[in-house]
Amino acid sequence: MLPIYPAVSYIRIISQGGRTKPWLVLVNTPNGIKPYVVKMFRSDELEREPVLNEILGNVLAKEFDLPVPEAALIEMDENFRMSIKDPTALEILDLVDERPKFGSSLIEGNYLFNTSFKKNQTSRMIEIDTLFAFDVLIRNKDRNSFKPNLLVTGNSAILIDHELGFEINENTINQLDALHINNQAFKYHICLLR
Repeated sequence: MLPIYPAVSYIRIISQGGRTKPWLVLVNTPNGIKPYVVKMFRSDELEREPVLNEILGNVLAKEFDLPVPEAALIEMDENFRMSIKDPTALEILDLVDERPKFGSSLIEGNYLFNTSFKKNQTSRMIEIDTLFAFDVLIRNKDRNSFKPNLLVTGNSAILIDHELGFEINENTINQLDALHINNQAFKYHICLLR
């Protein structure tokens, strides 16, 4: 079970955060006030269960001994919502529901994985065989050469963004029934780069 922490202060929208427009928020943890990156999924995106996918991806990655940020569910109560003055953030708030949001601890001093890294460089940062098996297991075709979803800090890489994993639909079931798994989904996976 993930801990649930209250948001206490909005800092900013993370500009390089992609389509989910994550927020940098200070949250109250048992160890004091800490910065968290909070995913702001729109209400119309919730049919795919992105919060559940993030939680499952984070928990399963730990089971595979793959590094992920500490995760929590972040509550944004009325006082927190009323304290926000940023007009763009207020627009985003209008598009999301009031349920707790998925958040992960801010990884300071990171940069996005560079897909020009060679395989041997990547294997020094993370167990690439395990990473590939993990992404195949959760059907996460979102970690690819166009969008690696790995943060590099020092000599290690940290997995982020699992919301598009767990793509199990009628087509997936039919492929499994026919024992024909779509390898094209992982054609550009970062572990297959030369």
